[in-house]
Amino acid sequence: MISTLLLTISQVLAFSPSNNPGDQIFIGQEPSRILTYHSQRQHEIRNNSEGWQSFIDSEGQGWMARFDEHTLTPHRMWGAGIDLGPTSSEDDVVDGLRRFFDRNSDLLGTSNSDMPLVSMGYVDRTDTWIVQFGRTVDGIEVWRGGVTARIQGGKLVLLGVDTHPQASLSSTTPEIHRQRAEQLAVALGPAPDSNHEALSSTLMLIPVNGITGLTYRLVWQVSSETDSPRGQWLTNVDAFTGELF
Repeated sequence: MISTLLLTISQVLAFSPSNNPGDQIFIGQEPSRILTYHSQRQHEIRNNSEGWQSFIDSEGQGWMARFDEHTLTPHRMWGAGIDLGPTSSEDDVVDGLRRFFDRNSDLLGTSNSDMPLVSMGYVDRTDTWIVQFGRTVDGIEVWRGGVTARIQGGKLVLLGVDTHPQASLSSTTPEIHRQRAEQLAVALGPAPDSNHEALSSTLMLIPVNGITGLTYRLVWQVSSETDSPRGQWLTNVDAFTGELF
C-alpha cells in the first residue's frame, strides 16, 4: 500500500503568468518534496527506530506516527496529551518543549542548539499553542526544516518533525559570492530587464529527493522586488555552480 503526502514537486522554480494579462504578475512554485508511505517500510522503521521505541515505552505510550522514509524520523506523530508543565506564557511553553526535545533527542535526530525558535501563536478559543522551530546545519537554515508542535489544553498532542538528521555540508564556504548570486538571480530570472530593488540574500540548505535518495544543496536564496512587472521574487542560486535552482 502506498500513500502520497504531496502531489507536486519542482526542483526548479517555475514561473507562469497569471490568467489576467493586465496584472503582469507571475506566480511561482516553491521547491517541495514528495513524501510517499509504504506500509511495509513504515512497519520496519517503526520497529527498528530506537528513538521511537524508547519514546513509546515511556511518555509516548499509545502515540502513532507516519515516518519520513528518507530521514527515518516521524514526519507526523500524535497521541494522548503529554504534560509539559506550566503553559501559561510563551516562555513556559518553549521551556517545556525544550525539555521534551532534550528527553527525546534520539527521536528527533538533532539537538536543541540546532532548532531555533521561529514562531509561536495561541488560540484562546481552543486553548491551543502552535510553536514552530527551525533546523540549522552549521548555522545554515534547512528549507522547511524543523519541528512544529501543537499543545492543546496544556498538553502536547502533535508533532511535525522535519529535522533531516543526515543533512550535512562538505563546505559552508560558497564558491559563488553573495553579490554574484544576486546578479545571476536578476539576469537569469523571469524579469531580467526590470529594475530589481530591495535585493537581499541568505544561504539556505535545500533537501532534494533524487534517484539515489535524499541529497542537500547549498543555495543563495535571493529576494527582490520589481515595479514592472509588479512582483516580489524569490530565487535559489546554487552556491557552487551558479545554477538557478
